[in-house]
Amino acid sequence: MSSFAVIIAAAGNGTRFRRSRGNQKKTYAMLGDKPVWRHSVERFAERDDVKQILVVVSPEDESWFVETNGDLLGALRVDVVGGGKERFDSVANALAKVRPEIEFIAVHDGARPCVSPSLLQHTFSMARINGSAIPTVAVSSTLKRSGGGSLIKETVDRSDLYLSQTPQVFVAAELQDAFKRRGDLQPTDEAQLMEMLGKPMQMAEGCPLNLKITNEQDMLFAEAAMAVLAKSDVEPIRFDGPTGDSITR
Repeated sequence: MSSFAVIIAAAGNGTRFRRSRGNQKKTYAMLGDKPVWRHSVERFAERDDVKQILVVVSPEDESWFVETNGDLLGALRVDVVGGGKERFDSVANALAKVRPEIEFIAVHDGARPCVSPSLLQHTFSMARINGSAIPTVAVSSTLKRSGGGSLIKETVDRSDLYLSQTPQVFVAAELQDAFKRRGDLQPTDEAQLMEMLGKPMQMAEGCPLNLKITNEQDMLFAEAAMAVLAKSDVEPIRFDGPTGDSITR
């Protein structure tokens, strides 16, 4: 069985969310009966192939987080890592603590609590086969490009556009090497870093319920998504690649 480490990036400030929640960070907000960060961590902890879970929190929160969740962190096999100035600094801090025997690394947003067991199963299986797996959802709405202010410049062809999600899964050695070679590159996620360094990335099926919380309204959507997932684990949508070759489960 392949071994996976999971990095949960939960060190962000979430400025928009904090303004509406009396300065509370979104990953610590309660979603149902538990904080946002715990939902996804528990899904990963259920898997036998996940051998290490690293939750990255802001340095100023690290002591509080450990003291508050000490016994739970042990039960979930969680290592807590202090974050850096930017997301990539935080992930780099966690990469430095990944055990050498780990074969694959998954990077997941701490504010994306509605990840389903079936999405994880499919994404991890795809990574084993292809060396990477990036969950994606096809863009379904018509896209407009702004010409400045409220003026529409043009309508954008969406036929080959997809929304990227997490967890994004990579061969451990390749992701660690990419971070060493990053230099001044400023990608928006780990998959883009790999692309910039010439490494092809494999799309996997995402799920619309696997949303990222950025504001108060997203919490309401997440509550609804959790209710759906509690009744039935939603299967990822089958994806037929650009060549027409179907990717099977």
